[in-house]
Amino acid sequence: MKANPVLRRRGPTSIVLALVACGTTERAAAGPPETGGAPRQLWISAAGTGFDAPDTVPAGRHRIGIANEGTQDHLFCFVRLRGDYSLSDWLDDESNVTSERAGGVSRLGPGQAVQLELVLAPGRYVAACLLRDPATGKSHTELGMLRLITVTEAAK
Repeated sequence: MKANPVLRRRGPTSIVLALVACGTTERAAAGPPETGGAPRQLWISAAGTGFDAPDTVPAGRHRIGIANEGTQDHLFCFVRLRGDYSLSDWLDDESNVTSERAGGVSRLGPGQAVQLELVLAPGRYVAACLLRDPATGKSHTELGMLRLITVTEAAK
């Protein structure tokens, strides 16, 4: 995925992320953290009611840049699905039964960007925005702002 111009423009002045809302201060999906080397860069942009993100990424340490390129506020909730639960199961029951929190961003206004660092273990993750659309009253997730991302075993 190409570098995101919103994030590049903000560079080191990007908002420093406090892991809140759908986040945690713990590492994503228990597992040994990758040591040494720079984290992989992953870009995710939010616009309208969708995320532009890769379908698969390798396991390990990632610096995730998130940019709101839309006109409404968004948040970024990142959860790892447990066991054999599906995206449909998670939509029916967004509880700790179907998923575990991996990280997130509370509220990101239009034109804002943040970066967070997570260690991702292999599995299936859901990226979603849980804010409500003021025009429809539905959550952005209900309007299609969610993405299933598969984290694969890292190459040895």
